[in-house]
Amino acid sequence: MATVTRKQVSDAILANITALGYFVQVGKRNRDPENAPNPSCYLTKTAEQFVRQSINLPAKRVFTYTAWVYVNDAGSETAVPLDIVDAALDAIEPAFAPDNPAFGTCTLGGLVFSAMIKGGQRDFSGDVTGNGLAIVTIEVIMNS
Repeated sequence: MATVTRKQVSDAILANITALGYFVQVGKRNRDPENAPNPSCYLTKTAEQFVRQSINLPAKRVFTYTAWVYVNDAGSETAVPLDIVDAALDAIEPAFAPDNPAFGTCTLGGLVFSAMIKGGQRDFSGDVTGNGLAIVTIEVIMNS
């Protein structure tokens, strides 16, 4: 089996998020966070580990990505910024729905062993400015 590249993994995550049709813009680079399209999602790789269960077993590569989700209330006086952030978080979860019925995991179409939203999410609702941000941690465990 050929080694899957880091670019293939991040491209697959972005493809899953894009396929949801919720975000106006999805990418790896946000040049202007203050004026990000509404809603938008940007992906960065924030960590990489080689986890070895035993000296006799091959190491598993584990990547940690961060999805930066930007929203704004478009100047509405009646919008609740936290509701807008929560809707964006609800929209991103299906990108990691299980596609491997045997294990109940998301494999990004067989590219990886598992891709999932992991740990706590942080969100900033933007109650004053109307610009909200949610930070979503994604863990990817590569195939051996």
